[in-house]
Amino acid sequence: SRNILKFLLHSFSNVEQELKNITALCKNNVDGIIWEPVTQESLDEMVHIQQKNIPFVSVGKYGGDSSLLLPYEEFSYRLTQELINLKHNHIACFLKEGRRALSFLEGYKKCLFDNQVTFQEEMVFYEFTDALLYKINTRQISAIVCSHYQKALEIYQLMNSLHYRIPNDFSLISLKNGTAETFMFPDISTYTVSNLDFGSYICEKLVATIEKNDITSSVFSQKFSLDNHSTIGMPFHFHSKKITVV
Repeated sequence: SRNILKFLLHSFSNVEQELKNITALCKNNVDGIIWEPVTQESLDEMVHIQQKNIPFVSVGKYGGDSSLLLPYEEFSYRLTQELINLKHNHIACFLKEGRRALSFLEGYKKCLFDNQVTFQEEMVFYEFTDALLYKINTRQISAIVCSHYQKALEIYQLMNSLHYRIPNDFSLISLKNGTAETFMFPDISTYTVSNLDFGSYICEKLVATIEKNDITSSVFSQKFSLDNHSTIGMPFHFHSKKITVV
């Protein structure tokens, strides 16, 4: 066994701080580095790590061709497919600006294409707008898939305050972060991403790089099942008709 000295350095989205962090790690002759570059240009600083011959793995959207990423495109595809399996074909995509937005949107679009559902740009939203509310109210949207649980929670709470019934009026499904997003109420139909498993996967890749070994899986994968079915159901027009006889 050996003592392990760990350094955790935060760049705070600042390229100057990032360079200081890289320099500090190189001076300490660390055995390996997990690096999330701040910008695309940050990769120019890779030369400092290479000069010291320190094994490293990069993560995040600016990490280059070999960067390790959570497969948000696959997550989005699977969430959208859950709705299509329930006969939805008027599905809106609600995104939050950030690192996962583009990949999440691509998964949504690919799933629609594979199921012969036409993609419409006006069905993509970044904010809750009157247009979104109008489309729900006029049955032009029967379901919403969200990239972030916090956004799904905001939609749920707002629509509930307006006396909409979920999932009777529309379905709501979202991706959820396994460690940071631990809201217990209300129940929203979600896939939960295991950040713990992804962190372990990154460490395994770094150790394999240090020891010059190959590990079988080059892409992180996770088995999914819906946490619950509370906010998804069949579209409104599939609901059984209710007849009152007076």
